[in-house]
Amino acid sequence: MIAARFASLRTPADLKLDLPIDATIRVPLNKRRIALQALVGLIVTLATTATLILMALDVLQRSNDWQLTGTALALAGAISSMLRGMRRLQDPEPGLIVGPRGVRIRSDEKAQTSETIPWNAIGSLETRGHQGRMYVALLLREPQRYAQPSSLLGYLFGWLDRRAREGVLVISPQWLRIALPDLETMLRRYLQHYGKSGKTP
Repeated sequence: MIAARFASLRTPADLKLDLPIDATIRVPLNKRRIALQALVGLIVTLATTATLILMALDVLQRSNDWQLTGTALALAGAISSMLRGMRRLQDPEPGLIVGPRGVRIRSDEKAQTSETIPWNAIGSLETRGHQGRMYVALLLREPQRYAQPSSLLGYLFGWLDRRAREGVLVISPQWLRIALPDLETMLRRYLQHYGKSGKTP
Protein backbone atom coordinates (compact mmCIF):
# COMPACT_ATOMS: atom_id res chain seq x y z
CA MET A 1 0.00 0.00 0.00
CA ILE A 2 2.72 2.47 1.02
CA ALA A 3 4.99 1.38 -1.85
CA ALA A 4 2.15 1.83 -4.34
CA ARG A 5 1.42 5.27 -2.96
CA PHE A 6 4.99 6.47 -3.50
CA ALA A 7 5.42 4.64 -6.79
CA SER A 8 2.89 7.06 -8.31
CA LEU A 9 5.11 10.04 -7.46
CA ARG A 10 7.42 11.07 -10.27
CA THR A 11 10.57 13.12 -10.37
CA PRO A 12 10.06 16.05 -12.79
CA ALA A 13 11.95 15.78 -16.07
CA ASP A 14 13.71 19.10 -15.53
CA LEU A 15 15.48 17.78 -12.42
CA LYS A 16 18.66 16.17 -13.77
CA LEU A 17 19.96 13.46 -11.44
CA ASP A 18 22.50 11.89 -13.83
CA LEU A 19 24.96 14.78 -13.62
CA PRO A 20 28.69 14.12 -13.04
CA ILE A 21 29.55 13.19 -9.46
CA ASP A 22 31.32 16.53 -8.92
CA ALA A 23 28.11 18.45 -9.72
CA THR A 24 25.72 19.94 -7.16
CA ILE A 25 22.06 18.94 -7.40
CA ARG A 26 19.40 21.29 -6.09
CA VAL A 27 16.03 19.65 -5.44
CA PRO A 28 13.17 22.20 -5.33
CA LEU A 29 10.42 22.25 -2.75
CA ASN A 30 7.05 20.72 -3.60
CA LYS A 31 5.08 23.97 -3.56
CA ARG A 32 1.75 22.23 -4.28
CA ARG A 33 1.93 20.17 -1.11
CA ILE A 34 3.15 23.14 0.88
CA ALA A 35 0.19 25.20 -0.41
CA LEU A 36 -2.15 22.37 0.59
CA GLN A 37 -0.59 22.33 4.07
CA ALA A 38 -1.17 26.08 4.40
CA LEU A 39 -4.77 25.74 3.18
CA VAL A 40 -5.52 22.97 5.68
CA GLY A 41 -3.95 25.10 8.41
CA LEU A 42 -6.21 28.01 7.43
CA ILE A 43 -9.36 25.84 7.46
CA VAL A 44 -8.50 24.35 10.86
CA THR A 45 -7.66 27.84 12.18
CA LEU A 46 -11.08 29.16 11.16
CA ALA A 47 -12.89 26.13 12.57
CA THR A 48 -11.11 26.18 15.93
CA THR A 49 -11.49 29.95 16.21
CA ALA A 50 -15.23 29.60 15.72
CA THR A 51 -15.33 26.82 18.34
CA LEU A 52 -13.44 28.96 20.85
CA ILE A 53 -15.82 31.88 20.28
CA LEU A 54 -18.83 29.62 20.86
CA MET A 55 -17.23 28.31 24.05
CA ALA A 56 -16.51 31.82 25.27
CA LEU A 57 -20.10 32.82 24.64
CA ASP A 58 -21.28 29.74 26.58
CA VAL A 59 -23.12 28.49 23.52
CA LEU A 60 -21.52 25.10 24.05
CA GLN A 61 -22.79 24.57 27.59
CA ARG A 62 -21.07 21.21 28.03
CA SER A 63 -17.58 22.50 27.37
CA ASN A 64 -15.10 22.38 30.24
CA ASP A 65 -11.62 23.74 30.91
CA TRP A 66 -9.91 20.73 29.34
CA GLN A 67 -11.90 21.11 26.12
CA LEU A 68 -11.13 24.82 26.07
CA THR A 69 -7.41 24.16 26.57
CA GLY A 70 -7.37 21.46 23.90
CA THR A 71 -9.12 23.70 21.40
CA ALA A 72 -6.71 26.54 22.14
CA LEU A 73 -3.73 24.24 21.57
CA ALA A 74 -5.28 23.01 18.31
CA LEU A 75 -5.69 26.62 17.24
CA ALA A 76 -2.04 27.40 18.02
CA GLY A 77 -0.92 24.35 16.04
CA ALA A 78 -3.12 25.26 13.07
CA ILE A 79 -1.85 28.84 13.01
CA SER A 80 1.74 27.58 13.19
CA SER A 81 1.15 25.14 10.31
CA MET A 82 -0.49 27.84 8.21
CA LEU A 83 2.29 30.39 8.82
CA ARG A 84 5.02 27.82 8.12
CA GLY A 85 3.36 26.90 4.85
CA MET A 86 2.98 30.53 3.80
CA ARG A 87 6.62 31.28 4.63
CA ARG A 88 7.89 28.25 2.71
CA LEU A 89 5.75 29.14 -0.32
CA GLN A 90 7.75 32.37 -0.58
CA ASP A 91 11.11 30.60 -0.13
CA PRO A 92 13.07 30.69 -3.43
CA GLU A 93 15.79 28.34 -2.16
CA PRO A 94 15.84 24.59 -2.96
CA GLY A 95 14.56 22.15 -0.38
CA LEU A 96 17.61 19.89 -0.63
CA ILE A 97 21.16 20.58 -1.80
CA VAL A 98 23.37 17.59 -2.60
CA GLY A 99 26.95 17.98 -3.81
CA PRO A 100 30.56 16.99 -3.32
CA ARG A 101 30.83 18.92 -0.05
CA GLY A 102 27.83 17.18 1.52
CA VAL A 103 24.09 17.53 1.97
CA ARG A 104 21.97 20.37 3.31
CA ILE A 105 18.33 19.82 4.23
CA ARG A 106 15.91 22.73 3.95
CA SER A 107 12.68 20.87 3.15
CA ASP A 108 11.30 20.26 6.63
CA GLU A 109 11.78 22.24 9.83
CA LYS A 110 11.78 18.99 11.80
CA ALA A 111 15.06 17.99 10.17
CA GLN A 112 16.32 21.25 8.69
CA THR A 113 20.07 21.68 9.11
CA SER A 114 21.83 24.99 9.64
CA GLU A 115 24.93 23.85 7.71
CA THR A 116 26.05 21.43 5.04
CA ILE A 117 26.70 18.00 6.51
CA PRO A 118 29.87 16.47 5.01
CA TRP A 119 29.59 12.96 3.60
CA ASN A 120 32.21 11.55 5.97
CA ALA A 121 29.95 12.56 8.87
CA ILE A 122 27.24 10.19 7.61
CA GLY A 123 27.71 6.58 8.67
CA SER A 124 25.00 5.10 6.47
CA LEU A 125 21.58 5.72 4.98
CA GLU A 126 18.46 3.61 4.67
CA THR A 127 14.83 3.87 3.67
CA ARG A 128 12.38 3.73 6.57
CA GLY A 129 8.70 4.20 7.23
CA HIS A 130 6.97 6.13 10.00
CA GLN A 131 3.24 6.72 10.45
CA GLY A 132 2.51 5.54 6.91
CA ARG A 133 5.15 7.71 5.22
CA MET A 134 8.45 6.61 3.73
CA TYR A 135 11.67 8.62 4.06
CA VAL A 136 15.44 8.35 3.74
CA ALA A 137 17.24 8.25 7.09
CA LEU A 138 20.80 9.55 7.38
CA LEU A 139 22.59 7.98 10.35
CA LEU A 140 25.18 10.45 11.62
CA ARG A 141 28.53 9.55 13.16
CA GLU A 142 28.50 12.63 15.43
CA PRO A 143 24.86 13.59 16.12
CA GLN A 144 25.74 16.25 18.68
CA ARG A 145 27.83 18.09 16.10
CA TYR A 146 25.67 18.02 12.99
CA ALA A 147 22.09 17.31 14.06
CA GLN A 148 21.49 20.78 15.46
CA PRO A 149 18.20 22.31 14.21
CA SER A 150 18.27 25.78 12.72
CA SER A 151 15.11 27.06 14.41
CA LEU A 152 13.29 27.03 17.75
CA LEU A 153 10.57 24.89 16.20
CA GLY A 154 13.24 22.48 15.01
CA TYR A 155 14.57 22.18 18.56
CA LEU A 156 11.08 21.39 19.84
CA PHE A 157 10.48 18.73 17.20
CA GLY A 158 13.94 17.30 17.82
CA TRP A 159 13.26 17.00 21.52
CA LEU A 160 9.97 15.22 20.85
CA ASP A 161 11.26 12.99 18.04
CA ARG A 162 13.28 9.95 19.16
CA ARG A 163 14.95 9.69 15.74
CA ALA A 164 16.47 13.16 16.09
CA ARG A 165 17.78 12.31 19.56
CA GLU A 166 19.45 9.20 18.14
CA GLY A 167 21.26 11.15 15.43
CA VAL A 168 18.99 10.24 12.53
CA LEU A 169 18.28 12.97 10.00
CA VAL A 170 15.11 12.51 7.98
CA ILE A 171 14.77 13.48 4.33
CA SER A 172 11.20 12.99 3.20
CA PRO A 173 10.08 13.29 -0.43
CA GLN A 174 6.79 14.65 0.92
CA TRP A 175 8.00 18.26 0.68
CA LEU A 176 10.39 17.77 -2.27
CA ARG A 177 9.85 17.43 -6.03
CA ILE A 178 11.54 14.06 -6.25
CA ALA A 179 10.39 10.43 -6.03
CA LEU A 180 11.60 8.34 -3.10
CA PRO A 181 13.62 5.81 -5.19
CA ASP A 182 15.39 8.64 -7.02
CA LEU A 183 16.08 10.43 -3.74
CA GLU A 184 17.67 7.33 -2.21
CA THR A 185 19.70 6.52 -5.34
CA MET A 186 21.06 10.06 -5.56
CA LEU A 187 22.07 10.22 -1.90
CA ARG A 188 23.62 6.75 -1.94
CA ARG A 189 25.65 7.58 -5.05
CA TYR A 190 27.26 10.62 -3.42
CA LEU A 191 27.74 8.89 -0.07
CA GLN A 192 29.52 5.92 -1.66
CA HIS A 193 31.81 8.20 -3.64
CA TYR A 194 32.65 10.88 -1.08
CA GLY A 195 31.90 9.22 2.26
CA LYS A 196 33.48 5.79 2.34
CA SER A 197 36.38 6.69 0.08
CA GLY A 198 37.25 9.69 2.20
CA LYS A 199 37.50 11.89 -0.90
CA THR A 200 37.03 15.60 -0.50
CA PRO A 201 36.18 18.13 -3.21
